[in-house]
Amino acid sequence: MVAVTDFKIEELVPHASPMVLIDEPISADQDHFSSLIKVKSDNLFYDDDIRGIPSWVIMEMMAQTIAAYAGFQEILANKPVRVGFLLGTRKFQSNISHLELNQEYVVTVNKLYQEYNGLGSFACSMTKSETVIATANLNVFSPENVNEFLNKRSEL
Repeated sequence: MVAVTDFKIEELVPHASPMVLIDEPISADQDHFSSLIKVKSDNLFYDDDIRGIPSWVIMEMMAQTIAAYAGFQEILANKPVRVGFLLGTRKFQSNISHLELNQEYVVTVNKLYQEYNGLGSFACSMTKSETVIATANLNVFSPENVNEFLNKRSEL
């Protein structure tokens, strides 16, 4: 069996640096995925004034963890990793103002549902030392053919 830890995040998430905001896959199965976030000063969203990353960026870290989950599922099915879109969030809550420099956090996503047409919803959480510091439900969309989907949108 292929282990998710055998992969680099860049193999699972179709983003280029510096937009990759998650660092390592931790664990995965058919309905769950966890990733590690290491807060460093070279992060695209790092803010010197707060010595960290604003908490609103957590939502993108959750979305990228969903992308890593989807990428891993595609690899297991011998398919290419596809682009996905964050459609929106419900119930985003964070009890911190920012992620602290040189600290590590874990994002876990749990699939609530995923439809045949690419629509999905995930319950997400971020923890620090096993304490939940942020939660959200994210809705996502991953079309079978992203170029065809985008071309249709540009014709509207």
